[in-house]
Amino acid sequence: MRLRKSILKRLAQMRHPNGFFIAREMGAHWLLDHRNFVDRQFGVFHEFESGQIEALFASSPKPYDAFLDIGANFGLYAILAAHRGFAEEIVAFEPDPRNFGQLNANLYLNGMTRSVHARQEAVSAGNGSVSLSLHAGQSTGKSRIGPGGADAVTVPCVSIDSQFDWSGRSLALKIDVEGHELAVIEGMKRTLSANDCFLQVEIFPENHSAVDAALRASGCTMVSRIDSDFYYRTEHERRTVREPDATA
Repeated sequence: MRLRKSILKRLAQMRHPNGFFIAREMGAHWLLDHRNFVDRQFGVFHEFESGQIEALFASSPKPYDAFLDIGANFGLYAILAAHRGFAEEIVAFEPDPRNFGQLNANLYLNGMTRSVHARQEAVSAGNGSVSLSLHAGQSTGKSRIGPGGADAVTVPCVSIDSQFDWSGRSLALKIDVEGHELAVIEGMKRTLSANDCFLQVEIFPENHSAVDAALRASGCTMVSRIDSDFYYRTEHERRTVREPDATA
């Protein structure tokens, strides 16, 4: 396996010396950068979060009213959601300016600039601005909200409750925010209590107890887990949900 990856990585470097390339994966086109960890796992090694992706998209036999991709990166989940007709409305939040540019390029490549509403904002407990530390290495997916040095930028932030006055709707949410998940949950309590929700939440180990407690307090029950991604649904959800396979 290690030799295979080494060969594939070297071939990508030879074919695309500037890093960027366009790939076709999972029925869509993608502008990727093989120097970036997530892009490389997905477009070169063909093995990024396949179990999580299928678990989320198998969560309901019919489309949700809306899907919120919180921490969208280059648009993997949002674009696949649009491609598969996963939800009537799709909103992708991505604060990192590098990822946001790549997200918009991928929406354009797939003719989805009207199908997915891309917002260059962080999601948090309230509205305002936060400091985003841009990851300087080969993984822009590891940029984190919090105090930073010279690599930090100030980005706008919003809470989900302040942006969507939804009630009685069916919602799917994917949350991947590199340790900021508790603040995201704190800012969507009303949304969780007023709607039928299914959530995929990446939870850092040190945050698990607090995030789990906040979700349960908002009426959510954990149904399964794949690695660091935890799956919850609201207790009042009435949709027929196929629970994710925890062994995936």
